[in-house]
Formats: sequence, C-alpha cells, structure tokens
Amino acid sequence: YAVGEANAEEFRLLRARDAAVSHTVGAQAEVKPIDWKAWESRISNKETLACLKDFHAQQTALLDAVLKEDHLTAVKDQKEGWELYDTAKTSCSKSVEKSQTI
Repeated sequence: YAVGEANAEEFRLLRARDAAVSHTVGAQAEVKPIDWKAWESRISNKETLACLKDFHAQQTALLDAVLKEDHLTAVKDQKEGWELYDTAKTSCSKSVEKSQTI
C-alpha cells in the first residue's frame, strides 16, 4: 500500500507506466519471426550466433508451454501449502508495522 503523498505519486506513476506497456503490448500485431539468415551475415562469430538461436528456441518453447497452461485452475485446485503463504503474509505485516515506527 502506498502511504503518504510521495509514495502515492510514485505508485500512480508506476501504474501509468504499467498501463502504457500493457497498451503497447496489446496493440502489437503478430510478432514477426527472427530472420536468422540476416543475422548470419551480420554476426561473424558463428558459435555465438548458434548460442543465440538455441537460447531463443528454448525460451520460445518455454514461454509457449507456460502460455498454454491453465493457471487459474491450478491456483483454484491448490489445497495445500497455504500456511506458508499465511505465515509470509503475517511476517510482512509485522515488517510493515516496524518500518512505520522508523
């Protein structure tokens, strides 16, 4: 929670930046694939290029897999482990109380 005018202003600015990024991402058309042939002529170190291509392929596969998952169902089906969340929440609340006295 933002407390005080300075914090509230920073939070407002943060929300404005978040909205701008969300708008930009939402307004994008389909992403063009990387033209690896063009990069092959620009990057002389072919080992580095191969690493970049492999990394890109791995990250794309990972992100595609994450996007396909049903996160809402996974959270709703979560029945155990909430005591850790509750403990962390209580600890954070105590930390906030202590920081307000500083």
